[in-house]
Amino acid sequence: MTGRKVIGFNFSEKRFIGAQKTTGRPQTTNLIEIDQQLQLRMQGKVGPKITVNVDYDDTKQNQQDISVVYQGDPNEVVQNVSFGDIDLSLPATEFVSYNKQLFGIRADVKYKGFRASFIGSRTKGQTKTKQFTGNTQFVTADLSDTSYLRRQYYDAAFGVTARLPIKAGSERIVLAKQEPGATNVNEQVLTVDDIVCRGANCVDSSSFTGKFLTLVAGQDYTMDYAKGIVQFRNQLLPQYVLAMDYEDASGNRLAFQTSTTTLTANPARPDRFKLIKTAADLPVACSSCTLDEAGFNRELKTFYSIGQNQIVRDNGRGNFILRVLDPNTRVEVGSGLNPEQKYPDTIEVDFENGIFRLKQPFSILNTSPTVADPDVYAQTPISKRLFRIEYNFRFKTFFLEPNLVVQSEIVILDGQKLTRNVDYFIDYEAGFVTFFNPDRITPNSTIDMSFEVAPFAGLNNDTLLGARVSHEWAEKYSLGSTILYQAGSKSPNVPQVTELAKSLLVYEFDAQVKRLKIGSKLIVSLAGEFAQSRQNLNLNPFALVDNMEGIRQEEQTPTLASQWQIASNPSAVPAAPTKLAIGDEDFKILEINPRAQANNNETQKVLRLTYGAGGAAPLANGDEVSIVYPFSISGIDLSQKTILEVVMLGDGSNNEINFRVGGIDENADGTGVLRTEDANNDGILQPAEDIGFLYAVAPTARYGASNGILDSVDLNKNNRLDPDDQNGGDFGYFCTGGANCTSATGNVLHDVTAAPVDRTAIDFSGPTWHTFQIPLN
Repeated sequence: MTGRKVIGFNFSEKRFIGAQKTTGRPQTTNLIEIDQQLQLRMQGKVGPKITVNVDYDDTKQNQQDISVVYQGDPNEVVQNVSFGDIDLSLPATEFVSYNKQLFGIRADVKYKGFRASFIGSRTKGQTKTKQFTGNTQFVTADLSDTSYLRRQYYDAAFGVTARLPIKAGSERIVLAKQEPGATNVNEQVLTVDDIVCRGANCVDSSSFTGKFLTLVAGQDYTMDYAKGIVQFRNQLLPQYVLAMDYEDASGNRLAFQTSTTTLTANPARPDRFKLIKTAADLPVACSSCTLDEAGFNRELKTFYSIGQNQIVRDNGRGNFILRVLDPNTRVEVGSGLNPEQKYPDTIEVDFENGIFRLKQPFSILNTSPTVADPDVYAQTPISKRLFRIEYNFRFKTFFLEPNLVVQSEIVILDGQKLTRNVDYFIDYEAGFVTFFNPDRITPNSTIDMSFEVAPFAGLNNDTLLGARVSHEWAEKYSLGSTILYQAGSKSPNVPQVTELAKSLLVYEFDAQVKRLKIGSKLIVSLAGEFAQSRQNLNLNPFALVDNMEGIRQEEQTPTLASQWQIASNPSAVPAAPTKLAIGDEDFKILEINPRAQANNNETQKVLRLTYGAGGAAPLANGDEVSIVYPFSISGIDLSQKTILEVVMLGDGSNNEINFRVGGIDENADGTGVLRTEDANNDGILQPAEDIGFLYAVAPTARYGASNGILDSVDLNKNNRLDPDDQNGGDFGYFCTGGANCTSATGNVLHDVTAAPVDRTAIDFSGPTWHTFQIPLN
């Protein structure tokens, strides 16, 4: 027995120096944490023939295995009986084999020439397979010339190649983050200055004083001593200040040098680090002091990231293409620039890290090749060119599926089975397979992976049964048969079509004749096999495709007052705005529909129309008021709809009512003027325009103010007033004998609240809400 039991205690306490009197925060807080882990591996015997194995780890859900194995004597009938988490396998034939890590039982028996093996299991997961070809992927990408990596690469040689190579390990780099409120005990106050010498002994050189932190090589940055380039691991922030010192190729320290063009040194100048980055990349002394300083522009803006690493190297046959293009014509222009920007002549590529570098930056003009383009390299750059990149990148990690069954995978590369933790590593929880030697996989390699996916919540109802029976005579003749059957649990109800219980039956018969001697020199071995599989995709006779819930399709109108507006009347006589008011209020759902699935306190918004005597002025005989909601600016197809349903609480006024479905007359106020909030006709609701459109019938009124919507009488938004399109129909009083009537009787407004009745007037009142059904087709 081996294992460990870990009990971890963690006690933490936080003490504040001063008591907090305003928030009630305690001055002292503490926390006790206890963590326990148990890993146990046990192997033992019960008697001489029974072996017990336990492999338990409570930190890993999929590593809690137990097995019991009975191993018989060579002359016993029962040779082996195994139970638990074991390898279930059957002797392989030409067409049928099985080998899985499962929880189940296996038995092997033998009697003279007769041999039999039996297996049974509840499978741990669903078996799946995936095949991959090669491990490279072709990618094309466009990068703008302004996509260079910002604040990561800096010129430590200050443009003087005579300083190179820098003495390895001699550099020291310090960083001032300039973050208010942030403190670091390792920071120290330093004064650093610019390499350009000003004044006697350079005492007037631009300088900066701040709290600096010493950076660590290999952790914070990487130094290319041969090229004099320092690369920082992370992108620097604009406010950061950097300075450095080192020994150049001649053994002279940078701290005492005075020029960006020569190795001139002044031992009398102050011993200070030299600036290679300033705050906001601006000169320290003044914005116009560019000739008196050099530390503000040491950044190299010539490095670009391709976006992938492990790129397949250029073989000279077109597998890697890098060109500079004109973004408008997409014509190659790099070879015509000065300096020339052409791969591989003047563009270097780091294929392993996916980085390419221009040997010189883009120039402002071909006639001024040493002057960098200020548009491309400005603080807010303007792109002028594109990099077109076509490449293949190599990957060594493949994704199968999450939550794999432990040790259920079989990985075969080009016909050769690979070994776990030798040739590859697999993350069973995440489902990733990583090959240790990706170069072993060629572009034409075939990778076959068979694996099992653990079902949700660890439940799986598939049952596996298998057997192999064979008999041998005189070690030359043999007959055998193998059968495998795997099936899910048959549902007592009709299953969903996505939840079918399947079954698979595989069986085979085989015969062999070994080393049959024919004549004096010829020895022949013969083998024959017949195999067949049968699959039942649904153990139930039926499957449910759709229970048709939600088959009812609806087009709904909103009940917010802000989405309705005054409209033209059927008689074309406009109504005074004082004759109606549009509002909304909340009603209990059960008051509207007592059979609704809702709680007593649940409410919904309903539209309220106040008119006539209920408004500011009563309706006279023959007066009409109308409101409208546009379903769609381009129209909506109701040809497949059967009814239009309106739920209404009446007022018992006996006023007539009509519902118009279709394109109505947009001349709401009868003036022939297109009324809209869009005063400057730009199609955009400006802040000063949300005042509602003017309704010109006296006394005038505005509709749609302060609702954030561009309101207008132009319902279909085509910038003109349209008349009634005569489509659809009228349902109510206007249909009776009218030109737009859609029914010979005119009574097409059906009230189905109690006993069905046809209505054209509001001759009912509350508290009962009435439901109108208007037949559409």
